Amino acid sequence: MRRTTVVIQGLVVGGKEIGVNCLSNGFHTFDELYAHRDLLFLALMSATFWSRKQPRCWVSKCHENGSIFDRCFIAGIDLPSGTITYHLPLSMWELIDTGIARLPRAPAWDGHTPDDVLRRLAEYIKPGTIKKRRPKKGKSMWPKMTPPPSPSSP
Repeated sequence: MRRTTVVIQGLVVGGKEIGVNCLSNGFHTFDELYAHRDLLFLALMSATFWSRKQPRCWVSKCHENGSIFDRCFIAGIDLPSGTITYHLPLSMWELIDTGIARLPRAPAWDGHTPDDVLRRLAEYIKPGTIKKRRPKKGKSMWPKMTPPPSPSSP
């Protein structure tokens, strides 16, 4: 099965232009899902920092080369299985735990992909459960997620 990625710049629904972040899977919008992901990552950073495992957690407003993303900062955790990072909204900067290192520049990006982040997180949760090989190009190592069926209307 061939996988195609389509980037949607904007949508017109009922004659009105709507933002892509308003799109929904029937349960959550993109905005809601990103807000959850961002807060969960900050919570993981705080929990990880205060745990005995002590991987290094850090944040920075600049990439290694000094470039920045508009209205974002970089948050990372250096796990034994590799570094995981996300760009988070600058509006969440005040939520960062006081123990998390604030770096003038982020460490060099190791080229990790979204699948690498998922693999590294899974390996951190339960070491030894993830195969070390990478999936074939264009294939995800994670099962395709489908939403549960909608409740039937009366």
